[in-house]
Amino acid sequence: MRHQLRFMGTTLARHFAAIGARLEVCHEPAAPDYRFDVVRGRRGEYFELRGSRVDDLVAQHVDKRSRHILVCGLERGDVRKARVNERRLRHAAKPAVSRFLCGYDERHWFVAGIGDPVTTVRDAKLSLAPAAIREAVARARHRDRRHNDLFTRQGEWFFVPAKLPPLVGWTPIHRNEPITRGRGKAHWCEELIRHGGVTVRLYQGREINDAEFAELIAENPKLAYRTMTRDAVVYVRGRVRHEDHATIQLYDWHRVYLNSEFTTGRVTFYD
Repeated sequence: MRHQLRFMGTTLARHFAAIGARLEVCHEPAAPDYRFDVVRGRRGEYFELRGSRVDDLVAQHVDKRSRHILVCGLERGDVRKARVNERRLRHAAKPAVSRFLCGYDERHWFVAGIGDPVTTVRDAKLSLAPAAIREAVARARHRDRRHNDLFTRQGEWFFVPAKLPPLVGWTPIHRNEPITRGRGKAHWCEELIRHGGVTVRLYQGREINDAEFAELIAENPKLAYRTMTRDAVVYVRGRVRHEDHATIQLYDWHRVYLNSEFTTGRVTFYD
């Protein structure tokens, strides 16, 4: 039986309110641990927390100025101690099992899984930087900005200035091409060039193999699927558009990187 959503009148909810966000929770005894999501309702966007251990989550760090909050779920032995004083999380003997960075980005609220053992919002943001540029980002003076000398960011995508390598074996420049992470909304690139990768078929937001495709196409010859490229090296130039973000303009070629969100082990890079 699905439990009705209700407002979570706890310390965690008050922390969300401090950054201007609303948190609603649904206790689901049969569900796994906990799951965060951003939901759009009649009163606007709000954070939704579901699962069987929703009360095990606490706020580790709140940054009211940037409207971000770092939420942690501890091993059960650490939960009672953490509730006595949430600041003890910074010195907890056992590592947190889950970390979520929740906040406001440009136009909408978001949730990102954090895999590194961070204790502040600032370090959580740094952990989302692609591994290829993380060291340089850590030294950058304005690393928190979406646009700086190192990269331009739009949502989960980082665009890093780069020179194109020799174009032997590369495909031509593609116009108005999408990049997306699985089920996410596409970011549309004015000019895109790719190298390598694997050609795959996507159906209802997931990759299907040859056997699945043959079975589906036999049942429905007009099957609505997409052919895309997974894990290619991608460069873009020109305007990059997305309905939830301001359009960015890249005057030179930039290499495209996906952020290092913890869930990316189960989310692949399609373009």
